[in-house]
Amino acid sequence: MPICKFCGEEFELSDARRRIGRSYGAGIYNEYYPNGDVCESCAVEEISCDYATGAEIKELMGTSWDDD
Repeated sequence: MPICKFCGEEFELSDARRRIGRSYGAGIYNEYYPNGDVCESCAVEEISCDYATGAEIKELMGTSWDDD
């Protein structure tokens, strides 16, 4: 079993990939951690922050965004 590079806990890589994929979309875990060296708990902290920031930016931009 791999050991998380952030918290030092052992984790099951396939479980982490599957659970993150269910929440954030297939392949997201591998995009963030191609080496598979981060547990689900630590990965969720980083990925959820990115998703929350993206949602906030979309909300602030509203529907009047002009690409020109």
